[in-house]
Amino acid sequence: MRKILKTLVLLGIGVVFIITFVWLWSKSKPKETYYEIVEAEQGTIENTSVATGEVAPRDEVLIKPQIPGIISSVLKEAGDFVQEGDVIA
Repeated sequence: MRKILKTLVLLGIGVVFIITFVWLWSKSKPKETYYEIVEAEQGTIENTSVATGEVAPRDEVLIKPQIPGIISSVLKEAGDFVQEGDVIA
């Protein structure tokens, strides 16, 4: 009984080895490459780009008054362009 079981196990391992060898050998063959030839035609090229990110200011300035007081009106909003000397409040 042991001899038959040992023979069947060895035979099973051999069959698995042969099947694996045949499968790997068939995968190693280079496949034919097919090319499709088309005629060139004139058209337009679109130049687009998509990006994600964060917009940050180049310089950030802390605005403090030289003397204490109360602001009566604000002339510029967040995001407005300002130049040196502009009145903002």
